[in-house]
Amino acid sequence: MKPIFLFLLLLMFSTIHAQNTNHTFPFNLYTLSIQKAYSVKNILPRIEGDTFYYFNLTTEKKVFNNNFEEAYPFIGKCALVKANGKYGIIDLKGNYIIEPTYIDYDLPPYKDECHLIIFTEDFIFDLNAGTKSDNGYIICEEPAVPEFRTFTLHNKYGIKNNTNETIIEAKYDSVIDIHFDFFVLKLNNNIGVINAKNETIIDFKYEEATFSRDDYYTTPQTIGLKKGNTWTYFELPKSTKNGILSSKHQCFQMHALDLENAIGVFKKRNRFNILFKNGKKLNKYYNWISNNGLVGTRNKVVYFINQDGSSNLYYKE
Repeated sequence: MKPIFLFLLLLMFSTIHAQNTNHTFPFNLYTLSIQKAYSVKNILPRIEGDTFYYFNLTTEKKVFNNNFEEAYPFIGKCALVKANGKYGIIDLKGNYIIEPTYIDYDLPPYKDECHLIIFTEDFIFDLNAGTKSDNGYIICEEPAVPEFRTFTLHNKYGIKNNTNETIIEAKYDSVIDIHFDFFVLKLNNNIGVINAKNETIIDFKYEEATFSRDDYYTTPQTIGLKKGNTWTYFELPKSTKNGILSSKHQCFQMHALDLENAIGVFKKRNRFNILFKNGKKLNKYYNWISNNGLVGTRNKVVYFINQDGSSNLYYKE
């Protein structure tokens, strides 16, 4: 299979399994999910009537009586809220640190910097510190360059490094995935995995592969390989050849999940769930699950997803 055909197949696969909420909510789902990963424990916003309040999850009581049109999880000392159609910042007592005077806001493109609220080019607020960020924000636009590339010889595929040295000889039917620490290849119509030392990590005996990756350098990476009706999941590059779990479920989102021991998101009858390393899954299926696995929607209801598979209500119409 030539690389362009492989790319098209992977694109088709990602399109087939792409999640869509099919509903517009009166708040930003991305902000909600990305900030949940760094939120204060035991305090979360929740709809009551037509407005949001903050609740203590232990006592189930309101932390304070102030309510908001939009309310996002506390990070550090502060939270982003919306009142009277504009955005501002509150502290843990519900008092405004920044009055709601801003029509809109932005978040940095990197999830670990979601505590920075960009109101304007000159005004960026740090939720962790509870103060204006004096450093401003500069986005680095230069991507990391992969250290390996494919090459062909006699209709077979191999891999070279950036200095044009052959790392993997050209004897493979196709190169499915190139990673910093490993390569997913097809040999004699079977899929397997080798490392940069040309050592076999996973035997060439599988029929299909599933994986997701946003960062070439991130390790470990989880991939799934199918034989018959069974998907076996491997955490590379250190996983044993037997894998970490075998399952009937095909996961398609396996990168950046913030639930501990989560393997990935899978689909069943147009609903989504999360598979864990112990073979368990969430207590309910969802119409949509965020990329980090922390927020799910079901029948126009939005939930925070917990580590034990349970959920907390955030919003319902």
